[in-house]
Amino acid sequence: MTPSGSTPGPNSRKNPDFALDACYIVTHYSGMESTGGPTEPMRTWIAQLRKGLVELCVMAALQDGEAYGYEILQRLGDAGNLAVTESTVYPILVRLAKDDLVEVRVAPSPAGPPRRYYRLTGAGRARLADMRRYWHTLVESVNELVSGGSP
Repeated sequence: MTPSGSTPGPNSRKNPDFALDACYIVTHYSGMESTGGPTEPMRTWIAQLRKGLVELCVMAALQDGEAYGYEILQRLGDAGNLAVTESTVYPILVRLAKDDLVEVRVAPSPAGPPRRYYRLTGAGRARLADMRRYWHTLVESVNELVSGGSP
């Protein structure tokens, strides 16, 4: 059973939640539990795969509205084992703002310094839609390949 409640199987890629299920699987995979934990090469591969997904995940965390940095980190953490740190997320937010994919507004905080709120722009929503389409295609191809078929 997958996090969305669907049962993975040969027709899983026809399920619209499948890409999210695949993202869950990719980000939760700790590797080789049966051998006592992941090997160093496996840990490296997992880290590189997760790094490549962070921008997509940060943008997806903003798809339902604006959030300040800590809220984004919480949303990513709530997604499961997609543990990322401020030192990973904030540079991505700065770059996304520079590329006009997110807008930033500063507002007073109930406690502490002012908060920077991030929100997807129209261009950011379009980029996220493109990234989502590519993700769906990529997941389908990779799953077919690793299942023994050809894409």
